[in-house]
Amino acid sequence: MNAYLRPLCLAAALGGSGLAHADFVGSLGSITPPATAAFSNTAVTTGTTTTVGPITYNFLDTWIFTLTGDALLGSITTTFDFGATTPSAPPTFGISNLQVRLSTNPGSGSPLVSWLTVTPAGPGFTSSVALIPASPLLAGNYKLDIRGTLASPGSYGGTVIANAVPLPAALPLFLGGLGVLVGIKGARKRTAVAA
Repeated sequence: MNAYLRPLCLAAALGGSGLAHADFVGSLGSITPPATAAFSNTAVTTGTTTTVGPITYNFLDTWIFTLTGDALLGSITTTFDFGATTPSAPPTFGISNLQVRLSTNPGSGSPLVSWLTVTPAGPGFTSSVALIPASPLLAGNYKLDIRGTLASPGSYGGTVIANAVPLPAALPLFLGGLGVLVGIKGARKRTAVAA
C-alpha cells in the first residue's frame, strides 16, 4: 500500500467505526464507593466533531477513574454547575447540548450507559444526570465521556457521586440457608441410591 494512502485509510477506518479520540483526558483517580470526586475543565477547546441528527458536537472530554474496594457500584451521578462557584469548580459556560456517557476503560463493546443529555435548570443552578448501568459495576477501570457544542470560551465543572449498592443484612443468612438445603438434598439422594 502506498505510504501516503496508509494514514488516510486508517483515519477512514477509525472514523467509520465510530471511534473518537478525546480532546482532553483527565483523571479522577481511585474511587471507593460511596464517594464523590470533583472534575472541571476551564479551557475546553474544539476538536472531535460528531453530528447526531440536527446537533453537531464539537468537543469530547474523557475522565478516567478506577473503582476500588469490595463495594458494588449501583450508579454514578454527574452534577454540573450552571452558576457561579469557586475557581476549582467553574460553572458550565459557553457549552450547549451537554451530554455524558459511561464506558469501560479502555472502551470495549457498547457503553455501559449511552449518551444522556444534561438539561440545565437555569442560570445559577446545578443539574444532575444519573448513569445507572444494567448491572452493578465491579472494581475496575472506567471512563466518563463528556461532549457538547462549544461556543468560545468554554468551561465546565461538576462532581461525580458514586453510590454503592447496599448489601441486604439478611443476604448472608439466606445464602447460608440455601447451602444447607442443597447439602441435605444431596445427602438424601446419596442415601436413596445406597438403599
